[in-house]
Amino acid sequence: NCPQFFRSLMTSSSMEQETIPEDCHKYLEECTGTVSLRGPSGNLWPVELAKISGELCFARGWKEFLCDHCIVYGYLLVFRYDGNSQFSVTVFSPSSCEAPYAFLAQPQRMGATAVAANDENGHTGTNADGTAPQEEDSHIG
Repeated sequence: NCPQFFRSLMTSSSMEQETIPEDCHKYLEECTGTVSLRGPSGNLWPVELAKISGELCFARGWKEFLCDHCIVYGYLLVFRYDGNSQFSVTVFSPSSCEAPYAFLAQPQRMGATAVAANDENGHTGTNADGTAPQEEDSHIG
């Protein structure tokens, strides 16, 4: 069984680092250091898994993962530990539905790995302002 847990981003501290529930620590003790978060797009983001004040947390790289997925307060993330220091992450918006633009997220920094191809409209990633590409963007000459 792969351990799974969820986190609701409701505080400013969860935007800086995210703690992992204590019941999941036994599966992750060997993972401190860099782990990979696989977003809904299939791309990988390197994130430091560190012990901070006795808590196991996603630390360095966490803010980049949130930014690349346009995640803000009120979002809910479901994490599944897949083994080999890799987690799959499902992103839910405050409307309780999966965030569709998370499927288009691309890594914006060195060390992250893009593995997904363009979507059916040829779009990749996010706009320069961090927003998801809009349908009308494909009609701009």
